[in-house]
Amino acid sequence: MDTKRAVALAALVGIYPIPALLVNGKQVRISADGETDAIPDIDDLQTRYSYDAQETTNALSPSVPSFYHTTNDIHERLLALSQNCSAGSLMMQTERGTKEGNADYTVDIDILTVKGNEPAGDKQKVFLLCGEHARELISPESCLNFVESLCDGRASETLKYTEYTIIPNGNPNSRQRVEQGEVCVRTNPQGTDLNRNWDVHFADVHPGFSMNEPDTNPGPHPFSEPETIIFRDTLQKQKYDGFITIHSGTKGMYQPIAYDNTKLDQSQNGRDMFHLLESLDKKYCHCPFGAAGKEVGYSCPGTCLDYAYDHEKVNYAFAFEIYAPKFVEQSLEDRWADKMEQVKQAGENGPVVLAQFASDIFREHTSHFVHMKNNNSQSFIQEKSGDCDFNQFNPVELDEYEETMSTWTNVYIDLAEKIWALKNK
Repeated sequence: MDTKRAVALAALVGIYPIPALLVNGKQVRISADGETDAIPDIDDLQTRYSYDAQETTNALSPSVPSFYHTTNDIHERLLALSQNCSAGSLMMQTERGTKEGNADYTVDIDILTVKGNEPAGDKQKVFLLCGEHARELISPESCLNFVESLCDGRASETLKYTEYTIIPNGNPNSRQRVEQGEVCVRTNPQGTDLNRNWDVHFADVHPGFSMNEPDTNPGPHPFSEPETIIFRDTLQKQKYDGFITIHSGTKGMYQPIAYDNTKLDQSQNGRDMFHLLESLDKKYCHCPFGAAGKEVGYSCPGTCLDYAYDHEKVNYAFAFEIYAPKFVEQSLEDRWADKMEQVKQAGENGPVVLAQFASDIFREHTSHFVHMKNNNSQSFIQEKSGDCDFNQFNPVELDEYEETMSTWTNVYIDLAEKIWALKNK
C-alpha cells in the first residue's frame, strides 16, 4: 500500500490523530489535515513510545517466568509482524491518550487490524480486547499468540471471512509494574479498574457492590481514563459482528448481561450466544458459561462486555477467563462434570441448576472479569493486602503456558467460525 492510499484509509476510518500509522511495516506520520511528513526509519519508533528505555527496562522480575514477554517485547514482535504477515496483512497504529486534568499521565496503546489476502468481499468484523487488568499477563500473551497464528498461517482460514481489530495490551503502563514484580496490580496507574469505567449502568450500585473497593474503583465518571477512551473510540469506528474481552484468574465463558444478576437476555441473539458458548465450553473449557451477572451471582455495572452489546449493538459479545491454577481447574472440572449430569436430569429446570452451580463455584474461586466481592474469600483478602501470587492469574510452567496459548487460540478461531455461521444462517 502506498503513502497516499494509507492516508486515504486513515481519513476514511477516522484513525487520526495518531503518532504513527504502520502499513506493512512502513511508517507514515499523519497530521490533522491528512498530510504526511518524511517516513523515518522504523527503528525510530521506540523514541516516540511512552515507555522508552529511560522509563522502563526490558528485563522481567524474577517473580515472572522468563518465557513471558515484556511490554516492549510485545510491541516489537507486533512491529515485526506488520512487516511480515505472510498469511494476510497486519496494519498497526499506536494511539496516545492523555489523562483528563493530568497532562503528565499518558498511555500509548497499540491497535491492530488483521485481514486476509483475499478480496474484501462480505467479511465479518471481530474485535478482541486483551490486557484490561494488568496482573493478568496471560491475556496479552494469548492475543499475541493469536496474531502470530493469523500471520503465520496456523489460523489463516478464519481470515477468509473475518477481519480483526485487536488491542493486544490494553493496560501497558500497569503491566510494566507487574513485569517488575508488583504482581497484584489490576488497575491502571491512576487506580481505576478499566473494566468498570464504561458508560453502561455506571451509576448503578447493586446490593453487595461497593464502588469504593480499590481493585474495582470505576473512576470518577465513565471514560475518565485515556485507556478506555481509546478502547471506546476504536470500537465506534465501525460496526462489529463480534466482541471478545480476555481475562484470567479462573475459567469462565460469559455473555451479556453483567450489570444485573437477575436478568437474562431472552432475545434471539441471547439464545444464540448461549448455545454457542455451550458448544465451545463442552469442547474446550468445562467451566461455567452463560450470562455473566447471573452465572457468578453478582451484578457488575460498567463493563466493556455490556457496553459493546448494549451501546454499540455488537450482535455477539463475550468475555472469557482463560486460566485458573491447576488445583482450581481440576476442582472446576470435577464439579462441572457432576453438575452437567444433574442438569441433564433436571430437564427444563437445567438452566436453574446450572446458574446455582456457577454462583456457588465463584464464591470459592472468584471471577476476575466481574471480581465478585466476598469478604470471606481467601483470594479476595490476599489481593486486598497485595499478597497474591503470580500463579493465581498466570501459568508458571512452560507446558501449561503453551497449552493455554494453543487452547484459546483454537477457541478464538472456532468462535469466529460460529459467529460467521450465525450471521449467514
